[in-house]
Amino acid sequence: MGELEVCAQHLLLALAFFTILIWRKALLKRVQKTGNPGQRRFLVFFIRNIKLELGDWRKTVFLAAASAIFVVLSVAWLFGVTPSYDASIPIFLAVVLAPVSEQFLLVLLLLLGLYVLERLCSRRGLSFKHYELLSSVCCLLFSAFILAAYHGNFSVYSLVARFASFLLFGGLWMLSKRNFLPAIVAHSATNLFLFLVTWLALTVF
Repeated sequence: MGELEVCAQHLLLALAFFTILIWRKALLKRVQKTGNPGQRRFLVFFIRNIKLELGDWRKTVFLAAASAIFVVLSVAWLFGVTPSYDASIPIFLAVVLAPVSEQFLLVLLLLLGLYVLERLCSRRGLSFKHYELLSSVCCLLFSAFILAAYHGNFSVYSLVARFASFLLFGGLWMLSKRNFLPAIVAHSATNLFLFLVTWLALTVF
């Protein structure tokens, strides 16, 4: 897939995220009129979980960025390698577009998984609340793996590094009461840190 196609995909996903965020109330009203009860329930569930709030900036920005860099350095140390940035990826895509689009996709997969499991519990007469934590962890693991594999580099280090990062992004989203900002900041910080490390290695050392 060419660079333009990749950028277009990320741009469309980012636009979808901000469209839902801006027109959230209007979309919820329109979705309520959807004929299919199953579709209506999922769409309401999904739209209500789209939010972007600053809150305490020390947690949503500083702590999120520091956590992301810690994960990058920890995985690199574990494998005994120097973290690096893929120079073929435009920096704007890596630091601005991808953090929004990929977090949107990660949450979509995660919520879809939770919705399916909730419906299965309901059909079997089980209380989903008893399995909510386990279901959330399983859906997060699955979604993080899908996103890690989606990037295409299947070396063990690359897969583990991306998987660990996406676990962090999803975890931040969950722990911040489903606020997208900490995860987006962490993703941006990860890619910017990798870019700076690579740039310093090439120009200074």
